[in-house]
Amino acid sequence: MIKRIHGALAHFERAALRPARVMDHRPLFIVSLPRSGSTLFYLLLLQRFRLCYFSNLMARLPGSPVVVARLTRHLGGASPPSDLANHFGNTRGWTAPNQGWTIFNRWLPGHLDYIDPAGLDPAAVDEMRRTVAGLQHCFDAPFASKWQRHAPRLRALAAAFPEALFVNLRRSAEMTAQSILAGRREFLGDERAWLSARPRNYATIRELHPIEQVCEQVCGLEQDIAEDRALIGEGRFFTTTYEAFCASPEAVLTELSAWYQARAGAPLETRRPTVPQLEPRSGRKVSAEEWQQIARCIEAIRNRPDSA
Repeated sequence: MIKRIHGALAHFERAALRPARVMDHRPLFIVSLPRSGSTLFYLLLLQRFRLCYFSNLMARLPGSPVVVARLTRHLGGASPPSDLANHFGNTRGWTAPNQGWTIFNRWLPGHLDYIDPAGLDPAAVDEMRRTVAGLQHCFDAPFASKWQRHAPRLRALAAAFPEALFVNLRRSAEMTAQSILAGRREFLGDERAWLSARPRNYATIRELHPIEQVCEQVCGLEQDIAEDRALIGEGRFFTTTYEAFCASPEAVLTELSAWYQARAGAPLETRRPTVPQLEPRSGRKVSAEEWQQIARCIEAIRNRPDSA
């Protein structure tokens, strides 16, 4: 029965997709490291501005997000929750935002983190663009997406969506590394199990001690993003930090809105006039000895000649 529903909706999806030569709006992709506060940023971004996104219901029906959008747009289909509840990026409620990996995996190889733009499948890119264009047309709002795998796939996304704009959210490397280590223990139950996006040098770090590995993961992804930004063009990137956002979320979102309007020619429409005040989560999740090891390891990596 479930397969029949998926198949029927996928059939209607193919009929619903519209040409995507020109997007109604410039999509936004949030690029960040794992455990860097990106889900909090994403939720508040969607609460503040009227944007469309992949919802939890769409992720459950990954073959038909545009059909789901059409069926639910008058039922709150692009209305984010008012709370900030999430667990390792997963939100609650059928209208809540989803990272959309079940949908992206239709077009981008799920077994790869880094994807060379030259290796993109033109047919998959066309369908991906038509899906995003369809969502934007349905909700008359820019599409916004957050997933940690956007970081290693940055150049591929920029090539597939030449009109896209990017938000690069950064966080203290030490805090990010210790949070990844703690996440491995809490979420995966094994500190040696890999969590989230892989940097391009993954093959050279896969056998390292967990503390060294998470530090290499953080520094490697940071370097990959910096290199890709330079190739794509800095003008397509808005940059902020988790710490600055928590200190003044309203100021950061106002700055982001002005930056988007300057590049898109249209403002981000306000959904809610205010957002709650925040406090950075600065509590350490590892022992004092492990924290010191992380700090020393990151310093050593950044002082290497190849980390310039």
